[in-house]
Amino acid sequence: MSQRRIWPSTISIRRILSLRNGNRMALHSEKAGVDEDGRVTTRAVLARIRIPLIATIGLLLLGGTPCLTGYSRADELSSLIDARLGELGVKPSTIELTSQKALRVHRAIAVGDFATANQITTDVLAHSQVQNWRYYPFEDFVGAVFLATTPEFASRLDEWVAKQETDALPLLFRAQYYYDVGWAERGHNFAAKTEPERMAAFVGDMEKALIAVNAALRLDAHNPFSYYLKLRILQGNGRSQAFGAAFEEAIAKYPAYYPPYEIALSTPARAPQAHGCQPEPSNKWPQPPIHRRKIVSRTSPINCMYKVVRREPMRREAKRARKSELPQERAVSRPSKIPMRDYEGICVPTDLPFFTSRPRTAMTF
Repeated sequence: MSQRRIWPSTISIRRILSLRNGNRMALHSEKAGVDEDGRVTTRAVLARIRIPLIATIGLLLLGGTPCLTGYSRADELSSLIDARLGELGVKPSTIELTSQKALRVHRAIAVGDFATANQITTDVLAHSQVQNWRYYPFEDFVGAVFLATTPEFASRLDEWVAKQETDALPLLFRAQYYYDVGWAERGHNFAAKTEPERMAAFVGDMEKALIAVNAALRLDAHNPFSYYLKLRILQGNGRSQAFGAAFEEAIAKYPAYYPPYEIALSTPARAPQAHGCQPEPSNKWPQPPIHRRKIVSRTSPINCMYKVVRREPMRREAKRARKSELPQERAVSRPSKIPMRDYEGICVPTDLPFFTSRPRTAMTF
């Protein structure tokens, strides 16, 4: 289908020209729909009555005359809405969604009702299971709890941790809170372009989150989300030794849980090697001194480039020459593929009459 081309209207063009020329009076006249003689134009009148007319027609089509009736109180309007919904016969929902449970937990923590928060969270955790790429529905549940937080929410989490010191769930929630707050303060810009104050706050929040998730793992090591959250916290510092140890621990505990693998593959090394260079030979594979091979430098890829620029064209030329050889030169090792020779000039015995004529290689009719 061809796209419809929308051309700018005359009023838009005149508005742009008036702004360019600095004529604000002309712009005011165009907005008011007044021409040069001070009369209201027909286009302005149509523009003013177009929207109310469309709205009136829409209300008439949707609800008839009752939609246009003014209500003095909100109770009358709500009763009318309930009556209309009752006519549709919609059954009320009997299943509580994960997002609704997360909202209840968030409100319970905000008001200090930690018993309700612990009960709902424990129930969600009991019904969660590893599904390759996620730990459902616990991952979605925790993410929905921390969609919107306030600074007072941290103090409520501290109260919950102090009240239930032997429970891993409050510590896990505290780690998630500091992780979200740390990245919100830092932003997602490059580290070199981030203000030092923001980076300092980010580092402090990540340290608090790491302490909390380690404490949660000591109390309960049977939650895959705890290992996943720990890797996400350590990911901010690159692929360090602690990140590698946490990754090995996670895949040893839950090898079929794929998010740790995804984090490990997407985390860059802290000191990457130069691209295209081979590593230095180890002591197990010493190079003979007669070969005089040069060790490739990690800082200067010139030696690697020399091999590509000089030797690769030579190899390609040799391969191209080998492919362009005549069939006779390549088929010597395979006698069945040797071409037929010219037997007409060869003296043959008279008792072999089939050698007296040249073998035919094509069919004749």
